[in-house]
Amino acid sequence: IEWLKINIDSSPFVSNQQVSSLIDEVETVVTDHLENGNRKKAMQKLRVPPLVHIHKRIVTYRLGLFNGLFTILLINLYVIYIFTSNSYETTKNRKPIDWQIGIILYRSTLIFIIHMILIGINIIGWSSYGINHVLIFELDPRSHVTHEEILEGASLLSLIWIISFISFILCEYHQLESHWQPVIFISIITFLLFNPLNIMHRSARYWFCKELFRIFAAPFHRVTFADFWLADQLTSLDLIFYDIEYLICYFAFDAQWTSNQSNRPYLNLTDEQTILYNAPICHAPINTVFQTIIGALPSWFRVAQCLRRYYDTRLGFPHLVNACKYSLGVLVAIFSGLQRQFASKYTNEASNPFFYAWILSQILNSSLKFAWDLKMDWGFFDQRAGENWFLRDELVYPQRLYYYLIIIINFFLRYSWIIRVYLHIQTQSFEHLQLIVFIFALLESFRRFIWNFFRLENEHLNNCGQFRAVRDISVNPRQSLLPTTESEHLLNEHAS
Repeated sequence: IEWLKINIDSSPFVSNQQVSSLIDEVETVVTDHLENGNRKKAMQKLRVPPLVHIHKRIVTYRLGLFNGLFTILLINLYVIYIFTSNSYETTKNRKPIDWQIGIILYRSTLIFIIHMILIGINIIGWSSYGINHVLIFELDPRSHVTHEEILEGASLLSLIWIISFISFILCEYHQLESHWQPVIFISIITFLLFNPLNIMHRSARYWFCKELFRIFAAPFHRVTFADFWLADQLTSLDLIFYDIEYLICYFAFDAQWTSNQSNRPYLNLTDEQTILYNAPICHAPINTVFQTIIGALPSWFRVAQCLRRYYDTRLGFPHLVNACKYSLGVLVAIFSGLQRQFASKYTNEASNPFFYAWILSQILNSSLKFAWDLKMDWGFFDQRAGENWFLRDELVYPQRLYYYLIIIINFFLRYSWIIRVYLHIQTQSFEHLQLIVFIFALLESFRRFIWNFFRLENEHLNNCGQFRAVRDISVNPRQSLLPTTESEHLLNEHAS
């Protein structure tokens, strides 16, 4: 206490009142001239809220309500699945429920909703440990969505999703027109996202749409941290791009909009034959070409952003190297498409040369991205790490064990495609194959979820990649311009 009184309390940065006087003057000016004497309104605009927001009771209530209803409907969906599965054995003249088509039509939106939930949890973690994501993403500190509001929106979408999916299954079971259910659901999501009305956090939706436009137009403008961070999220949601192409094709060509499904002949077909019977066009070889082009878009967006960063900075490393890294993702999509395009010409995967090209591109892609995650995105293997072996000198999260576990988890998730290949070869059921694709898409979304924690931590600590997380200006005058008065000297000390 005595040391504080002698060295701190009497120091100029504590005793000097110039900064306090400037604050009072700004508050007075804003109150009198901008808010017509309303000090409460003026202070609401001047004061920046903390990272950890106060809970809103109505948001918490709606969040619990939506989750409770979703849980009830999820149990009902399981009961419907058990009932309809048993009915197949006793009712041979009934058309089986198209679970395969249902999975393809609804899995992408579910992945998007789950990713929203994971980002909400990311925000909780960042705020809890003082990582200023609001400043890093250049959001309005006084008006931006909180983690509760993101989780509330995701819960509402999940409730709409399961209602639509149950409606689709029931219409299939009763041989009614089921194709309208996913169309209505996608229309609702589109309206909630792009409508101009001042509802559902319009400013946040506008920010998201603006960032999407900047991603699509990446080569034509400077790239910010939020631009490439959101583009990285899209690379982990590439299944959505593949399914978007299928949805457009399915609703345009293969959906039976006007035919009476009850009069359609029942054929005892299973698995992939059932899909081909119901969807002859969208599983044709020409469809693979369009699907490959659209599926490669997320990686291309990042390539374009890296090339633009090189154009602005003229730094070959890291930007050109990063562009090569994401180019491997484009190659993976191309070889995957070629493998599926020419699969009918070969008896099995082992005789397909494009299968081995795809494997090689996957190995290179996973290896380079794993190394980039650790060294560049997370800042690990710093030579000044000291006691934090293989990590970095400064850590935000409390336990070093977290970092070592995440390295191991990230490694296995980066190479999880090996298990997927094995299951793909061993699985004969087309329905199960679509479930496998969905499960591994969820694993990739989870990998991106843990990646977000440490990427924002590194940005917060080190401003990695020459992006500035702190918008400060260095006030360090030259010797010839040093202040002549003591008050000016103290003012410069405060500014520094």
